[in-house]
Amino acid sequence: MSSTSRDVPLKIAICGGGIGGLSLALVLKRFAEGKHLTVDLYEAEADFTEFGAGITLSDRPRSILYKLGFEEELRPMVRYEGLQLRKSDTLQPFAYHELGAPNGHLGLPRIETIQLFLRALASNSDSSVSFSTHFSKRLESYTQDDSGVTIHFQDSSAASADVLLAADGIGSRTRRTMYTDLADRVRGTDPKQAEELEKHITPIFTGTYQYRTLINGDKLRSISPNNVSLRGPTIFTGSGQSAISYPISSSLVNVGFLYVKPEEFGMPRPKPSVTSASKQEVVDLVKGWEDDVVKVAETADKYTKWALSQVDIPQFVDGRVALLGDAAHAMLPALGIGAGQAMEDAYILGRLLTQSLVTARDVGKVLDIYDTIRRPIAHEVSDRSLRMSRMLFFFPNYMPADVDVEKLKINDKEEIGKVAKEMEKLWSFNYTNMPEEDWIRARDLFNSAIGESK
Repeated sequence: MSSTSRDVPLKIAICGGGIGGLSLALVLKRFAEGKHLTVDLYEAEADFTEFGAGITLSDRPRSILYKLGFEEELRPMVRYEGLQLRKSDTLQPFAYHELGAPNGHLGLPRIETIQLFLRALASNSDSSVSFSTHFSKRLESYTQDDSGVTIHFQDSSAASADVLLAADGIGSRTRRTMYTDLADRVRGTDPKQAEELEKHITPIFTGTYQYRTLINGDKLRSISPNNVSLRGPTIFTGSGQSAISYPISSSLVNVGFLYVKPEEFGMPRPKPSVTSASKQEVVDLVKGWEDDVVKVAETADKYTKWALSQVDIPQFVDGRVALLGDAAHAMLPALGIGAGQAMEDAYILGRLLTQSLVTARDVGKVLDIYDTIRRPIAHEVSDRSLRMSRMLFFFPNYMPADVDVEKLKINDKEEIGKVAKEMEKLWSFNYTNMPEEDWIRARDLFNSAIGESK
């Protein structure tokens, strides 16, 4: 099934055609530099689609897109310098902090991001990479051995590869197969460990719900001419709830309203996890909040309601198979960095697999390096996102030790300032350090593990 010769193209299967899967394909194409690769991307849907409305790009993911040659394409995109935090569940609302963005953030529609990636993949700048896309191919399971991976699809077809890289989302079938296999291997000797491993098959419900929509900025302006959402990105905060709005084009504003039921954390994930919701449901949610929030809620034509889960697993890799994006580390959106983390996965994976010395025989070692580099970072970001989410809800258990919770209840600005200071620390991941530093560490590990042995 596979070959150990450097002259034979490494056969790579990518499952999932969202931000993560397409980013990975782009990195492979950009950095192959004459290395022969056969890349097959399998998408479950009949065409490329992307759930969700908009994404933000902080310094970290933007640096990757610049490496991929998108600097000019990103130049006209909506840019903003920071996010204003407001205390909004009061009759006297006020701004209390602006989350930093030293080099600005970009906001853009997800579908435009997908189209940008597809245009780049369609160009023929590197003939050493053979790239093919296969639609309506939903992975059901896989099997692997020393010779490669066989992918089994729900339509009863199959495909083979030297390595399987799965960006198949929060409900990942690849993760299900991986952790079933891991559990089966230890079931006979350690049934308790097998039971723990099987828990990682299913995402962890966070008890958090989000109403998502896009609104027309001109329509909002006609209803509420001085609305703070029209001035720039804003996070409206209050007890047990929050809302966020930020522009993603000259006319569209991405909006999300969140609330949490903490007693539901860890309970079974609601099915379906995405449903339609009425405008009135959202308006009722923000009843009693500042008028600008209510006006934003009233401007939307329709909403989708998402039950938000996270994925927290002890390994992203098993043998010739690796998980990336939400399949590996789905997280709450409080830091606006979920899509960026998928891009970082793709960057490290793609750079490793395009090293000239890599053959099919080396795939397991290469994926282990990816796991070593990316898993601790993704876990840190997920933890930061959970804490940030709870702090935006002003949950007492997540407040800094020096904060007087009783004073928070009466909107004491000094105490709220202490909370904002801690939020800024969590948020700072967006603009401190860069993925290139992680790649240098990965390259050094590669040279030690593989380069020096050849």
